[in-house]
Amino acid sequence: MKDWFGLERFSGSSEVIKFYTGFPDYPTLIEFEKYVEPSASNLTYYSYMRDNSDSINVENQFPYLGGKQKKFPGSNVGCRRTLQPIDELWLFLTRLRLGLFERDLAFRFNISEQVVSDIVITWANFLYLMLGSQPMNYLPEVFLG
Repeated sequence: MKDWFGLERFSGSSEVIKFYTGFPDYPTLIEFEKYVEPSASNLTYYSYMRDNSDSINVENQFPYLGGKQKKFPGSNVGCRRTLQPIDELWLFLTRLRLGLFERDLAFRFNISEQVVSDIVITWANFLYLMLGSQPMNYLPEVFLG
């Protein structure tokens, strides 16, 4: 579906990718996504963490990297994930880079404002924890030069 705001729509334009994300081009963004995807596919979303904080070990260094808990907006348990992880990352980077309102992003991605909020909070915490714990020489070469 080409008329929605998914990343694939803009994959052919380095200028658009740079404008919305700060990454220089689509291949670089995809390399970053490949780097975070193994963990990102198992995220436990903020709304679940908030609503179930009494039953979750919040001392865990990576509380958003859930084990068997229900994940929102989707997992094996409960409803399907609303967006693919790559489009959640695209949404997060767009919010971070341009400061678009949650209502605007909800309209662009055809999801609720609450889901936008959950995605942004979850990805912010996840990337902070994941990237903040990595030594610079561990990052792929594309990010070091």
